[in-house]
Amino acid sequence: MMVAGQGEQQSRDRRARKWVLGIIGVAGVLAFLIGLGLIVQFDRDETEHAAARPTATATAPPSARPAAIAPPYDLQQADRQFTALVRTDDTDELIAVFREIAQNILARNYVDGGYFVNVDCAIGDDPAKEANRLGRGKIARGDRGAAETGLNPGQYTIDFNAGRTCREGAPTTTFDATRPLDRDYAVELCLSRIEEKYVADQRPVTLSDVDVISADGTWTVTAVARGTSKPGAPSMADVDVSCVSQSDPLRTELTKFNVR
Repeated sequence: MMVAGQGEQQSRDRRARKWVLGIIGVAGVLAFLIGLGLIVQFDRDETEHAAARPTATATAPPSARPAAIAPPYDLQQADRQFTALVRTDDTDELIAVFREIAQNILARNYVDGGYFVNVDCAIGDDPAKEANRLGRGKIARGDRGAAETGLNPGQYTIDFNAGRTCREGAPTTTFDATRPLDRDYAVELCLSRIEEKYVADQRPVTLSDVDVISADGTWTVTAVARGTSKPGAPSMADVDVSCVSQSDPLRTELTKFNVR
């Protein structure tokens, strides 16, 4: 049998427990909401920070050489054919000349189409003779230009002719038909053939591990060739080479040119 005092005490205890449980429940809800708010804020901040970050950009490595400046040149035009007369055989400078011409064609009010640029040596140039052509480029202006050049619209490219020189006082040839063919001359003739594979600023070419064999008036030269690198540029690759020279008449053939 429950007395009145005990009933009132139990009632007060139940109300106290409900009050404590209520506080705990509210606290839990608040903690949840606060946590959710922190999560939302964290996600939002990350999004804002990500949007504020600059995108990665390609930059030249510290060892890269600065782009060459176009040297003086004479430009002639006949319809969509251009000829640039230069007094250098430095490939970086030749590229700078061609780039300047190409960018002018693309930026100015030229009709769409394919444009072609001969880069010729002005030293010793004679209109009555074949030009000393250092390179030939092509430029695609618009869709028509792309169709005529095989490039994408707005694209331009140049190819160089190896073995060409454009320098004051440069020797024309190392061949001497009156000189007897011997070991040293066979190596010189082979080297001249090898250098025809390189543009001017990759010469002189050095030979190593040279071996010369003579049999029945035929001289065979084998060696490892390496072109000259510009300051700051990577070393050029070694090339396994072989030449065969014969006299009467004097002739030399490059029979092997394998890049390692």
